[in-house]
Amino acid sequence: MIHNSPKTLSILLIEDNPADRRLAEIALDEAAMEGHMICDLRTAGTLAEGLACLQEATCSVILIDLDLPDAKGLDGVRRLHAAYPDIPIVVLTGLSDQSLTMGVLEAGAGDYLEKSDMRPKALLRTLRYAIERKAMECRLVELAETDSLTGLLNRRAFLANVEVARLQVAEGLSESAILLIDLDRFKDINDLFGHQTGDEVLVAIADAIKTVLSENDSAARIGGDEFAVLLRNVATEEAAFSRTDEILAALKAICMLNDGRFGVHFSVGVSLISYGETETSTLISRADHALYKSKQTKDTAVVLYDAQMDASFNEKQVLKQKMAADIQQNRFYLDFQPIVDAGNHSIVAAEGLARWRGEDGALVGPVTFIPIAEESGMIATLGGRLFDDLCACISKRFSDQKNVVIPISINVSPIQARDPGFAVRFINTIERHAIPPQYINIELTESSFVHSIDVVQTNLEMIRHYGVGVQIDDFGTGYSSLSLLKDLPFDAVKIDRSFVQDVGKVVWADAIVKALVDMGENLGFRTIAEGIETEEQALALRDLGVTCLQGYYFSRPISREAFATLLSGDGYCNVA
Repeated sequence: MIHNSPKTLSILLIEDNPADRRLAEIALDEAAMEGHMICDLRTAGTLAEGLACLQEATCSVILIDLDLPDAKGLDGVRRLHAAYPDIPIVVLTGLSDQSLTMGVLEAGAGDYLEKSDMRPKALLRTLRYAIERKAMECRLVELAETDSLTGLLNRRAFLANVEVARLQVAEGLSESAILLIDLDRFKDINDLFGHQTGDEVLVAIADAIKTVLSENDSAARIGGDEFAVLLRNVATEEAAFSRTDEILAALKAICMLNDGRFGVHFSVGVSLISYGETETSTLISRADHALYKSKQTKDTAVVLYDAQMDASFNEKQVLKQKMAADIQQNRFYLDFQPIVDAGNHSIVAAEGLARWRGEDGALVGPVTFIPIAEESGMIATLGGRLFDDLCACISKRFSDQKNVVIPISINVSPIQARDPGFAVRFINTIERHAIPPQYINIELTESSFVHSIDVVQTNLEMIRHYGVGVQIDDFGTGYSSLSLLKDLPFDAVKIDRSFVQDVGKVVWADAIVKALVDMGENLGFRTIAEGIETEEQALALRDLGVTCLQGYYFSRPISREAFATLLSGDGYCNVA
């Protein structure tokens, strides 16, 4: 037969009346015998003595009289609950007043017992109820404040901690820092390895963060792949960077998946909590601005907030708000830059380049508005509008047989290329305007192939099979360049201007361009050099065997009307 060890119930009895204290002791002894428990009882005659006992050792439950020498009425209950909120409290009272119930509960007690009813069974039932009530209360608080997957705090609880830290900084008690940590490319982890692996990565990140936190620090998962850390006693930028480096060092252990073929990287934004801060939301917003800037880098980066970020962020927010309306108002349009034959400089194609002229007439450059469109989710709408406009333009030129029609390239965002429905919508647009697909080329940068490569490859194969040309833009500046040449369907490679500017001057530049030309001849793709600014560059690239040339030396991007006039001439870019 197996005998279970009796449960120990540690009780602190705070009662100044010796007779009542003795009555409680007898009732507790009998209750322990009936409940097959061991009762570990400590007693105190004042609230101060009771608090001193709790500092030495905690207990399972507190019994407190309402009429103590140093605490009258519910004052003692409130003070106990404030100091030890996780310990259940039962009030002992000589009063028989039903209205006392709500006051006792509001003060922080779990129940109360009239001294006239202090019999063993009633006392044991009251103690058990108070303990169970407190356990349920703590569990509900935990559920309300904890992220169920990682065990970290959730956003609401974290913001409450930040508010406490802000108030302490205001009182000169301590200084703190907020870290926002974002897991880059988390969607790709889920897509490539499954959601279970994604969850395991999030749990591993949380566990790694926990290992380097001090007792007063706190961490939370505040979004799908975003974590927040509140570092206490951090007074300087150097200290904030040092503690952040500790966290990133702990995260290195989980930075590789699939035998090292997939790297996990983080973006980190840091904001110090300084004296005089009035809003918790402002502190979080500043860390978020720093995180935004960090995410613009290609690798793990830690960025500390500075005041200039507010102006930059606000400017982007204004542009984002204007962008949606201006897309609908057709204030985005294409200029065209000719692409010429390297041998005779005849115009053989052109690239359509997105432009934005706002309602006030001011131009916003693509370097500014393309990232905003991508981050805001408007890039698909914008790209679709521009492509529809291009197809309408080509269709109109076809309606007049006198017009010269040449292939036009349009840039496709990596986000568009990773959309499984992109190819179908693209082809539908061409068919709706009834134009031959060979008069359309798409350009994608190498970054398009870093994520969701299977989806991208499927889209490109559909588009190319339909008859649209596929070109890799800015070749040589991205990732996995040589594997792209072997594995992906494309017709041309555009050699980046960073190589072109040194052609004819530096041996390695000539060697790289020549190697690409030779590969093109063997693999069946054309080479287009962009960024041509001088005659020397044009001649050197021609001599190296490059197929086509593009750049300011031949023509800057020009309006649709100017480009139509250029095509209606002799079909050459005159550079003499």
